Amino acid sequence: MAKLRILKTSYLKRKIKSFFIKIFLLDYRLKKEKESNNLLIVTMDALGDNIVKSKTIEILSNEYGKDNTYILCKNKWKVLYEIQEYKNIFVDETKWNIFYKIKLYRKLNRIGFCKVAVMNHSYLPEEMEYIYSGKKYDMSKSVDYILEKHIYLLENILNRKFNLDDIKPNITKYFSQTKYKDIIVVAVGSAGDEKTPTYENYKKYIEILLKEFQGKDIYLLGSGKKQKVTANKLEEEFNNKSIKNMVDKLELQDVMQAIKDSELFIGPDSGLYNIAFALNKKIICLHWYKDKSMWEHPSENIIILKGNGESNILEKKEKYGTPTLNSISEEQFEEAVFKIKNI
Repeated sequence: MAKLRILKTSYLKRKIKSFFIKIFLLDYRLKKEKESNNLLIVTMDALGDNIVKSKTIEILSNEYGKDNTYILCKNKWKVLYEIQEYKNIFVDETKWNIFYKIKLYRKLNRIGFCKVAVMNHSYLPEEMEYIYSGKKYDMSKSVDYILEKHIYLLENILNRKFNLDDIKPNITKYFSQTKYKDIIVVAVGSAGDEKTPTYENYKKYIEILLKEFQGKDIYLLGSGKKQKVTANKLEEEFNNKSIKNMVDKLELQDVMQAIKDSELFIGPDSGLYNIAFALNKKIICLHWYKDKSMWEHPSENIIILKGNGESNILEKKEKYGTPTLNSISEEQFEEAVFKIKNI
């Protein structure tokens, strides 16, 4: 029988750590708030989440001023906000030690905020519990499309109307130079196994790309052990100088640069897919979810491919993908390539 969540060691440790952090912040919880014009943005989720928030955060920072805008994010995404020239960036990670956290949240509470924008796409982050100044606003609203959460937040904070065009992310202005030429980008995985195409399907799609984009280099992008294994196998099997295995070889800013410079992005529902969206690229998204996902961005530059769930590959249990993702056919992919080349 599986352990109840409250009996799991990791859960108990986290709760004990949280209790002690709050003890050391008690003076800020009890003291009267000071007047402030500062805004704190709490954005503690993943790569793609942070990227699609870029325009919403820009709107808020324009309202409060960049000098008065403070961002709390995970350490590995700090570079995203440095690229966008934000000045007041603070970082935290769930597993970092209690002494760092106490020092961090004492400093943030000492700064003081008039408003706190908790930009949660899914769960409310525990970090918001350590901020005791400012009225808190969050995105806890059920929506059909992810950016509708942003409209909800902005209208509550700024008390005026917004539409989807107002908040569509566009970070192209931060990549005005060109570094890579004549490239197609393929993201070789996603954070979740269910969102990741099988190796055999990647192989079929790359065969089509080599035929349709002769003279172009195909950059394999991604990070982590699983994606590195996939990219290494593809590089070895094709043994083609046009295949460039760049998994874990580029810093995030260079990955973004390569996507910006590419002619076409192909990949699953992932952080890199959202980067391509924010860079206004042509995209073929290999999707895992049978029904309409709230992460399907409506754009004439994006083709979302889904299979019928009836591929032969499903005769054996696959570690990666779903019936919807794994049954995307070569014919579907070829048609998508032809269509997107002519957009």
